[in-house]
Amino acid sequence: MDKRIINSFMLVTSIRPQLNSVSVSGTYDKQQRTAEFPDLNNIPRVGDLIQMNGILVQGERRRVLKVKSWKLTPATAANIFEFIKRAISFKSVLNNRQLKALHKAYFAFPRRLIAAMSGNRTAELERVVGCFMTAAKLEGAWEVHLRELKVVHYLSEYSLNPQEALAMLDLHHLKVIEVVETNPYALMPVIGFERVDAICMKKGIDEFDPQRLAALGCYLARKQTQNTGSSLLSEHDFNIGAQEFGVDTRSIIYESKRSGVLIVNGECITSACYHEMETRIRTYLTQVERLPCVMFHDYEIDTEISLFNRIGIFPLHEKQALAVRLAMHHPITCIRGAAGVGKTEVINAISTINKRMTGTSVTSTALSSIAVDRIKQATGLKECYTIAKLKSDYLLKKLDIKAGTILVVDESSMLSVQDLYVLCNLGLRDVRIVFVGDTNQLEPIGYGSFFKQATQYFPTTTLTKVWRAEAKEITFAANTILNGERPSAQGAFGYIKRQINEIVSYAHEENAQVIAATNRTVAKINTEIQTAKYSASAVPDLSIMSTPFYRGDRVIFTRNLNNLGIYNGQFAKFVWAKNNELVFHLETASGKHSEKIISYHQAANAGVQLGYACTGHKSQGAGFDKVVAVMENIPMCNKNWAYTAITRAKKEVRVAEITRLETVMNQPILQRMTQRMVPLVS
Repeated sequence: MDKRIINSFMLVTSIRPQLNSVSVSGTYDKQQRTAEFPDLNNIPRVGDLIQMNGILVQGERRRVLKVKSWKLTPATAANIFEFIKRAISFKSVLNNRQLKALHKAYFAFPRRLIAAMSGNRTAELERVVGCFMTAAKLEGAWEVHLRELKVVHYLSEYSLNPQEALAMLDLHHLKVIEVVETNPYALMPVIGFERVDAICMKKGIDEFDPQRLAALGCYLARKQTQNTGSSLLSEHDFNIGAQEFGVDTRSIIYESKRSGVLIVNGECITSACYHEMETRIRTYLTQVERLPCVMFHDYEIDTEISLFNRIGIFPLHEKQALAVRLAMHHPITCIRGAAGVGKTEVINAISTINKRMTGTSVTSTALSSIAVDRIKQATGLKECYTIAKLKSDYLLKKLDIKAGTILVVDESSMLSVQDLYVLCNLGLRDVRIVFVGDTNQLEPIGYGSFFKQATQYFPTTTLTKVWRAEAKEITFAANTILNGERPSAQGAFGYIKRQINEIVSYAHEENAQVIAATNRTVAKINTEIQTAKYSASAVPDLSIMSTPFYRGDRVIFTRNLNNLGIYNGQFAKFVWAKNNELVFHLETASGKHSEKIISYHQAANAGVQLGYACTGHKSQGAGFDKVVAVMENIPMCNKNWAYTAITRAKKEVRVAEITRLETVMNQPILQRMTQRMVPLVS
C-alpha cells in the first residue's frame, strides 16, 4: 500500500487502548474511520473533531491511519449535525427530541445553525429547542468549542500539543492567550521550567529578561525546598542553579523579589507561595488552639473511660487513657506510636466517649485512601475521608462538620505543608483536632515534617506497648533495625534469598506485597511478577502509558480523581476492558471490592500502574497481610525506610537483602531540616 502521508478528518467516538498504542475510532461523512496513535500522552478526547496526518495501512479488518500528528479542527456546515450529536459538551445539553428539532429546522441551512450559536440569537434557538436554558447552554457549548480551537492553535506556536494546550485552558480558562502573551513562563505548571525556557530562548527572549529571572527564582526555590525539606533559603542556595542557566544569583533574587515570587527578609529567603501556605496554617492552628473547649473534670472523663473498659473488647491501658484525657481537654493533641500499639483503639475510645459526653461525632481523615479504609474498618467510624475527598465534599456542601466535632488526622507523619494547607484552608470552625502518626516512618515527599514539629508544640501521648501477637514480632524487628542491630528471624519476621527470582516466587505464591525503595526496582519486580502470573501465550488486554495490563492484574492508582472517587494510593484489581470502558475492583480493608468503571483517559489521568510492588512512600498508611521488604544500596534506603516497609505487614514480613541489611542500617540519614520563616503556631 502507498506509504504517502495523507490528511484525514475524524469525529472521535471511541478510544481503545492497545499494547503499544491507542486505537481511536470515529466517523466522518457517515463513514467509519480508525486511527492508531503512538504517543500515549497526546491523544484526542471522545467527541473531538480532529484533522490527522499519517500513513494509511491495511489492518486486520479495515484500513488504519498510523497518525504522525493531529490537531483540533472547527465544525463546519458539512459536519455540524454529526458534531453536536457526538461531542460530549453538546450531548450533555441536548436530549434526543431537541436534537431532532435542530436537525429539522436547520438541515437545509446548516450555516444558519452555526450563525445562531455564534451570534447571540438565543431567542431563535429557544423557539427551536423549546427551552431558554438549553438554548443558552447550546451557545455556551459552541463558545467552548471555538475557545478550545483558538487556544490549541495559539499554543501550538509554543510547541504545545493539543492535550497540553487544553491543560492550560483548564488552568487559566478564558485568559489563557492573554496570560501567555503577557508572560510565556506562565506555561511552567504544564510543561516545566526547562522546556518553556528552551522555547523562550528560541523565540529570542534575553537570558536576563525579568520574567525569565523571576520564573527561574520560583523554579530554583521549589527545587531546593523539595531537596532539603526546608522553605527557608539563603542566597547561597541559588548559586548552582544560577550558574547552570547562565545568570547571576543577585539578579535572580532581585527580580523574583520585585515580581513577588520570593519574599526576602534580611538574609532569609522564601517562596511567596510557601510563605502564604505557612501563614495560613499558623493562623488556622492558632485559632483552633485558642478556642474555648468544653471543660470536663478529670473524674468525669475517668468515669467514662472506666465504663468504656467494662463494655469494650480491649480495655485501655494507662497511656491510652492519657491520650483520651488529652483529646477531651485540649483543642489540638497528638498521638504517636508504631504499628500494633493500639492507636486505632484509642481513636475508637475517643469517638465513643466524646459522643456520650458532648453529643458530637468524630470525623477521620488521612492522606491515602487505603489508610482511610483501614481506620474505617478498625474503628467502625462512618465519617472517614481522604483529605482530597474531605475538601471536595465540604466545598460542595455534601458534608456538614458540626461545631464540637473531633477531627482525627490519621497517618499524620505523611503530611507535608502542602497537604496540611489543604486541610487548614477549609477553615473548619469550632472543631478539635487529634493528629495520629509514627515519627519513625519516612518523612513526607513534600516539604515540612509537620508531625515531628507538632509533637513538640501540642500535648502528645507516645504509645509503646505492642498488643497484636504478630505485630509484636514485626515491630520488635523494626525497632531493632532502628537501633542499628540485625534482628533474628522468628515467627512473623524472617529473611528470603536476595535474588529477584526468589522475591518474585515468594510474592507470587504467598500473595505478598513487595515494597522497594526505587521506582526502577518496583517496575522490574512488577514486570517479573506479571510474567510469572500469566503464560507466555497470554495476550494483554490493553496498554496504558506503555505498560501492558492483563485481566486479574493488581494495580495502584497514583493520582486523585475526586469526581470519580479514585484516590492516590488506592489498590485495585483490573477486571476487564471493552471499547473505552475499563472495569476495576477497588480493594477495601473489609476484603469486599468496590466496582469502578472508568474510561481509558480517566485511568491514564489517575496514574494507574501495576501494584504487585510499590515504593515505601506509596505503602505508607497501608497495611498488608504479608510483605516483602527489599533492601537496596542507595541513600534513600536507610533504617527509617526499612522500619516503614517492615511495619506495613500485619501478619508476616520477609526481608530480601539485595544489599545486606547492615549496609542499609549504616546508611547515613540525610536530615531534611525543616525551617520556616513562619512558625507553626503563634
